[in-house]
Amino acid sequence: MIQNMFPHNVLANEPDEIPLQEWLKKEGIPNCPPIRVKCNFGAHETKAHARRLKNDVARAQCVLFEAFGYGEANLQIIALLQSGTVRPQQVAAGKPDDAFLQEILRMVQGRGKFLHPFDARGDHPNYAKHASASNAISGVLQKLQTKPVPELGAILTEFTKAVGVMDESDRFREDMAVRSFRGILKQALKAHPDFLKRKEINVLIVFGGLHEPLIGRLTKKHPDITVDSSIAGPELAHSYVAKLHQALWTREAVDETLNQRAFFEYLVSGIFNKVIQKLRTNEGDEAATFYARAVVDALSLEEWADFYRNCIQSGDATKIKDLAELVKSRGVPVEDDAKRLQQWYRRVSKPPGK
Repeated sequence: MIQNMFPHNVLANEPDEIPLQEWLKKEGIPNCPPIRVKCNFGAHETKAHARRLKNDVARAQCVLFEAFGYGEANLQIIALLQSGTVRPQQVAAGKPDDAFLQEILRMVQGRGKFLHPFDARGDHPNYAKHASASNAISGVLQKLQTKPVPELGAILTEFTKAVGVMDESDRFREDMAVRSFRGILKQALKAHPDFLKRKEINVLIVFGGLHEPLIGRLTKKHPDITVDSSIAGPELAHSYVAKLHQALWTREAVDETLNQRAFFEYLVSGIFNKVIQKLRTNEGDEAATFYARAVVDALSLEEWADFYRNCIQSGDATKIKDLAELVKSRGVPVEDDAKRLQQWYRRVSKPPGK
């Protein structure tokens, strides 16, 4: 077992001393309707990802979205968007998830909704520390391209630490987001007093699929609101990497075999990148993660360890061909043939009895 480096994971903040409705009254907003929050977790990269949220966006009066490091400039341009001064594509241009964000903004603009980032701000004293966390795993993987390549045990230890660093960053972001909730809600009600005439106010929170602990934090912090949740897409259900993140959140220790499988899943994503991208394009994100896990599962952990030593550590690239042949012999296609991949995926992913 691998000891969790963050053993005091608290999945929720302490509740506020003053319940949300009472706090709003003190802030000059009496008789606020019940608050219903929908947390929607999933991939947020493409227009297709955004379109899955169409009904949730339509029902919501407030839409809060993931935006790590946002600041006043972001808030000003959102105000310009709401007023019709700028277009969604101008707001989203240049951002990593620009296609997703542009589609969400298009759904919101001109529809009388309140839009606001829900994340840690860029001016927080700890922002810089956590902003670099996203490079933690890539930093570990880069060591596989330098000589000498670390032993498997050493690289697995560093890999687990890197995932832990990312989780610590996620906790920071979720904590900052939850702490900002009532202040953002106050802004929404001040800007849209018509919301107070509704039977209930619907708030949609859009966050990545690894941020499900946000639900526990939010309900503990504000027990007087109703919180629903859903996964925007099941793409993370098959991911060992996602399971490792979840394990670090919920356990004192992590099963070492899960740590290894998650690491090898990262290797598979690079080695079989063409196949994975072909599946992602033609069949969607779930198919891509399903494939990566299928390749990991095609070999035993002992066989993966042999591959690491004989190919990654020794630098013998010819072993990649041997790996592909072995995976193929275990029933998982390795050529980026769209039709063959489609047939394989639809056959193996079909629920039993159907």
